[in-house]
Amino acid sequence: MLGVSFAADQRDRAASSSQGGVFQSIRLGLQLIGYRLKCYFLTRPYPLMVVFAIVRRVRSIAVIGSVVLVSKAKDVREVLGRLNDFNVSELLGPAMPWGPLLLSLDWLEQHDRERTLLQSVVFPAEDIAAVRKMVADRCRDVIARKGSAGELDMVTDVAEEAVIEVLNRYFGIPMVGGIPDMAAILGDVSGFILVQPPARSQRHARAYANMARLTNAILDRIEEEKKKLSADPKLDPMDDLLIRLTKRSCQKGHRDWLNDDWIRRYVTGLAATGGGTIVHATSHAMDRLIAHPDGMAAAQELARRLEGAYDQTAWGELRQIVFEALRFRPMLPLLVRYNPRETIIAKGTPRARIAPAGATVLAPPIAAMFDPEPFEKPWRFVVGRPVENYIHFGSGPRTCFGKYVAEVVMVEIIRSLLLLPNLKRARGGAGRLHYNGPVVSSLRLRFDPSAAGGKGKNPGAPA
Repeated sequence: MLGVSFAADQRDRAASSSQGGVFQSIRLGLQLIGYRLKCYFLTRPYPLMVVFAIVRRVRSIAVIGSVVLVSKAKDVREVLGRLNDFNVSELLGPAMPWGPLLLSLDWLEQHDRERTLLQSVVFPAEDIAAVRKMVADRCRDVIARKGSAGELDMVTDVAEEAVIEVLNRYFGIPMVGGIPDMAAILGDVSGFILVQPPARSQRHARAYANMARLTNAILDRIEEEKKKLSADPKLDPMDDLLIRLTKRSCQKGHRDWLNDDWIRRYVTGLAATGGGTIVHATSHAMDRLIAHPDGMAAAQELARRLEGAYDQTAWGELRQIVFEALRFRPMLPLLVRYNPRETIIAKGTPRARIAPAGATVLAPPIAAMFDPEPFEKPWRFVVGRPVENYIHFGSGPRTCFGKYVAEVVMVEIIRSLLLLPNLKRARGGAGRLHYNGPVVSSLRLRFDPSAAGGKGKNPGAPA
């Protein structure tokens, strides 16, 4: 009888385990459906444009239970600018398992202190010129290799290679494997920030494994560089950012919190928020530029003007066109904030509303950049809108620290492609954007191979 009872217990446990496995599979399946829906709306924002256009007309600040929707540009900027009232650590902290950085800090004093330190290791003129040359050289080399084929993938052939070049040579992020391996790592890590995959999914496990690989490589390089430094080392514009931060941590009177772990967190964060995101944004801008022939023609003329010599006016005009193209498919259509205490949005105006304590506040750039007040006829592609109206890099105290690099990389990649003769989409579905989760994975372009692949010239030094 004892044996029979024991066998029955084993069967019951097995059945229970099997039932638990079934329920876990169902739960994971539902989470994956939710994940794919989030990825869809993040990468194809046209439904969001319509939703926020309706919200703006009916109730520009809509409170629906514990969710607040903000649809006017002024109010989006207000929410993004009030760092103490609208927090991010509650929401973004879990998406940054390598530790907190500027993007997820709510304490204003700490945020300002750390941003100031980062700015102290940047040499704006020298850095921008160096980044521009890196990207121009890499794009020219890729186009020379692909020129005879008359077709290339702007994501895998051009944008990823250019971004990895900048991350490696300017930010100091070590290569982990070859370019395809590094591109996959950056895609997984940046995708984790954009839309966190379900726990226990293969994508979730792969993202964590790649974060560990990247983190270990960065820690090893910090340790190597520290061994080379003398006491109280001087900053040098020729150094990459990792070396500059390491030098700063070794200087006399440095901050106690500026240690290897802080450097590791920030360099990892720059790779995560800058790597895949720049590729994502550049591909989106190129896709929409091709869709608007008038803007494309104006951009091609400016690209030709920039060949061989830097023209500040022409570069600024080309940046504006790139920003206008990106407006139709932003890299981050939605920004989310947490409201820890009851507060008022748009105080003193007829549209003022009370945001309840504990609310999730949606402050979407896609709504702000389709508000007809700052963007007249927002559904039209317009060359020459004021650059300061765009909020591709956020607004207020949390404006992206790496904006000075990101916009140069984006514009220079697109400039290099615009020089290709008779540039257009590849035929069929290959000429459309493709995604791996929330991260763009392919956009094939074709061109006339007879005049492509020449040596070309680098733009001159920036103003």
